[in-house]
Amino acid sequence: MLAFELAVGLDPSACAAPGWRGMPPWLGRLAFRSLFLASQIFCAQMLLSGEGDTLLSLQALTASIGMVAFTYFLPYMLHAILSPTPLSTRRKVWAALNVSFGVVMMIAGFGSSLSELLGSSGGGLFDGECQLSYAYSPTSPQDPCNISGIPAIVS
Repeated sequence: MLAFELAVGLDPSACAAPGWRGMPPWLGRLAFRSLFLASQIFCAQMLLSGEGDTLLSLQALTASIGMVAFTYFLPYMLHAILSPTPLSTRRKVWAALNVSFGVVMMIAGFGSSLSELLGSSGGGLFDGECQLSYAYSPTSPQDPCNISGIPAIVS
């Protein structure tokens, strides 16, 4: 928060003077931090309100862009661009095929994870309920860990 406040010109050591955009600095810091807290609450509410696995869908959405790019086609693009010697025609074709395949994979992954994210939001952005089907309790017969064969603790 301090880095953001300094970036917008708020002085954390000043209480009343010099003013910040026509108000005392403490009031500006209060407003800025309140808006930051509100944005965090907004994001938490979005994650908790999904009926499906919203967090997993968000992770898949970011991975469909970042992981696919860094794994499939950015190495070939960077090699073709930054190579100290000119690439042969065969290597250029191979790089172009990998870049094309990677872009198709990224578009397909982005579309499927976006549809999964929209599907997990239920009726609306804040309409769902966060429901846990069970509480973690390895000694309870309803807990999957109990069924999986974790040995019971004998006292």
